[in-house]
Amino acid sequence: MTKNLVPALLLAFCASVALGQSEALGLSKEGKTFLAALQRAGWSGHSSANGTDVTVRAAPLFSAGMLNAVRNRPALTSRQKRALDDVARIVLPEAGWFIETLVPAGKYHVGLEFKGRNPRVVLFDAKGKRRFAQAFWINETTDKNAGGGVTASGGAATVTIAAGGISLGYRFVAKARHDAMTTALKTTTHGNVRIHSDLQAPRKLAGLARVAATT
Repeated sequence: MTKNLVPALLLAFCASVALGQSEALGLSKEGKTFLAALQRAGWSGHSSANGTDVTVRAAPLFSAGMLNAVRNRPALTSRQKRALDDVARIVLPEAGWFIETLVPAGKYHVGLEFKGRNPRVVLFDAKGKRRFAQAFWINETTDKNAGGGVTASGGAATVTIAAGGISLGYRFVAKARHDAMTTALKTTTHGNVRIHSDLQAPRKLAGLARVAATT
């Protein structure tokens, strides 16, 4: 019984490897369906707050087909690649911080790619220059069309791309507001630890920095 089990397990393993290679090297039916839908998709409509604006392709951006398409990007046509590079459009009213990246005011478009083991969102400026890229993870997929939204809070705007309970959010803070906030901060240093805070409690901050440096 054991002698027959080993070849069976080996055969199953080889089949699973072949399946994985096939998925990585070629578009699946789902991938082709997604790309076709993406290329003919209209826009979800504009959402704005504090001058920040977003509109998203009304396509299943978090589907299994999307994952297959971005994995196989090198094999796609130029038209298909252009579609993947323009799944959303964002307008930023002034220079500011998009997550941790300082970007000028202007019009941007959002693309999808695959690097390492995960898909990534890429922000391109109007000239096609890459300004920002960040990986994301989804535990499940959805065939529902995506939409966009912008919410404002505390002088910042959060740009959201969402579909079927899956949501990606990116925070934008205008440089002028960011600078006004950071200039009011004082720095407390202990060893390699630096704490930037406007809290008027130097002893507490020094103690916190000291604990952080020794743990």
